[in-house]
Amino acid sequence: MSNIDKEILEELEQGSSVDASKFPQPITTRDVGDVTINPADKRNVVKGQLDNDGTVAVINQEVKISDPTDNGKYPTITPGNNVTVRVNGVKISKKTVVSAADNVVVEPDIVDPKMNYKINVSDDLMTVHLSVSYKRGKNYKVINSKDVKDLVIAAYLEAEPSPPKLKFETVSLKLAEKNVVHFDQIKVMILLESGENVDNELIAQGVEPKSSVDERIEYIFKKERPQTSSRPQSEIISVKPGEVLAIKKPGIPGETGFDLSGAVIDPAKPKRVDIKVREGVKLTEDCTKAIAIIGGRPEVTRGYISVFPVYNHMGNVTPTSGDIDFNGDLKINGSIHDYMLVRASGNVTVKGDVANARIYAGGDVIVNGKIIGSKISAGGSSVLCKEIIHYLGDVYVHLHSLLKYLDQLGKAVTSGDLPVGRAVKVLLEKKLRDLPKLCVKFADDIEDREEYNTLDKSVVNLIDELAVSFFGYSPMRKFTAIEDVEQLKLRVANAVNLLESLINKDSNIYGNYAQSSELSASGDININGEGCFQCTLNAGRNVNVYGVKGLFKGGQIRANGNIGVTEAGSQMGVATGLKTTVKHNIRVDTAWPGVELIVGGMRKVCIDKEDNVYLHVKEVKD
Repeated sequence: MSNIDKEILEELEQGSSVDASKFPQPITTRDVGDVTINPADKRNVVKGQLDNDGTVAVINQEVKISDPTDNGKYPTITPGNNVTVRVNGVKISKKTVVSAADNVVVEPDIVDPKMNYKINVSDDLMTVHLSVSYKRGKNYKVINSKDVKDLVIAAYLEAEPSPPKLKFETVSLKLAEKNVVHFDQIKVMILLESGENVDNELIAQGVEPKSSVDERIEYIFKKERPQTSSRPQSEIISVKPGEVLAIKKPGIPGETGFDLSGAVIDPAKPKRVDIKVREGVKLTEDCTKAIAIIGGRPEVTRGYISVFPVYNHMGNVTPTSGDIDFNGDLKINGSIHDYMLVRASGNVTVKGDVANARIYAGGDVIVNGKIIGSKISAGGSSVLCKEIIHYLGDVYVHLHSLLKYLDQLGKAVTSGDLPVGRAVKVLLEKKLRDLPKLCVKFADDIEDREEYNTLDKSVVNLIDELAVSFFGYSPMRKFTAIEDVEQLKLRVANAVNLLESLINKDSNIYGNYAQSSELSASGDININGEGCFQCTLNAGRNVNVYGVKGLFKGGQIRANGNIGVTEAGSQMGVATGLKTTVKHNIRVDTAWPGVELIVGGMRKVCIDKEDNVYLHVKEVKD
């Protein structure tokens, strides 16, 4: 309502009148609703009466109309805001001329307060959401007006009644109709008592069943493995015999839940899975583990685990592909480039060249191309195995002596009066002083050898453990009972048996051309092409350099078997040595000056060119 409307309303309600002192007398008194115009008071004279025009006024929601006199104009009314005006029963919407004979009715607008609510129950009876909206009502009152010729009838907002609050009982009954018996009653009461709008509020939540955990297969060989070198390595995965490839993880039953009607919801049972194996793999008796029975590359195809003993590397071995370390047979369908390392527990076959690289194989090595500036070892770990067997034999003897000393101490140890660890420490200091030094020195001597990395992990771990077990206060922590010493002695014996089983097979090297290289084999070395130049050959058995030329110029051959060469040395007298053990022989079709031949204690140096040289010890006395 405007300030002007308020002023008019206040004047009329207080019985004030218009100042009429300016106007001439006499003027008859007229009754205008509840307002009386006094002829003595000039302020009560209405301006319209002087102009002979008709007037209209609103007093207490009633419309008072005065017709004009003489030639005056009839008054008009216009419906304003928040009112409905009807003239003779017809609703008007614009300015309308009226007279005293018209029936004019003014109705102020009334907007009733409203309350709406919605209860949304999910189809699975697991959630209930409540929405409540309150809308206040609007009550208007017509503004009173003095007599005027043109009147805009309007109403002002008198009151905004509040709607009734949603009752808790209403919500409860509605939920019961929907079969909901569990809901947050306290929360609903608080929401309804506030009288505020509620927008999709969660008022009930069922308990979801806790899902079961299905049985699953964990593939151990797929886990990230520790980097064995600072150099880049290929991503080939390989395993050893006896290595666990996969484990079946048991399922875990779920927990029951319930919906809002109180009905129990059972979780699904854990799904079963089975480990399926093919070649190279076996299952444990309880079918919960898959174990490799051969060394090689593990693979899972259509759910079946297999181990393939041969890995085919397509292309060259380069810094991009990385070094290769494989448990099994390895085939390189290209060349091995500078400074690369290839290691395999089985055979290694190279289709191309080997240039300034290294190959360490537990089995045979076959190179179809050239070998230049490289180091190749076939079955090289066999030599190391023999060294470790000798070392562990000494450790075994020391442990045997240690147990005898502990037995001599008798009840002092077994009764607990003298702790076993303390007794071992004293015996190492007094009786077995060589044992700690022996273990440390051996571990230091072999840890940097390439073949050491091809050994079974149990042997490597045992060597590392022995290196720290007998120094300082370590015995007092390691040995708490005599059985600990006995157990260590048993592990040493088992390691010796394992190593002896690894040196039964002799491994060979096969090539066509070698230059400035070192070739070592626990079995034979066979070069059946152009030959060898400035090379060192070490063989556990025989060495044969035959073929198109069969040359061996410069360098050394050392064998534990027979040596056969087509042509040894050169016309320029380059130093060339061929050496084998007693009971074996050396055959050279052509030997140039400077060639040295040694069989056991027999030595021959060629002064001139010689053909069909054959050197052997005729009689060997045992």
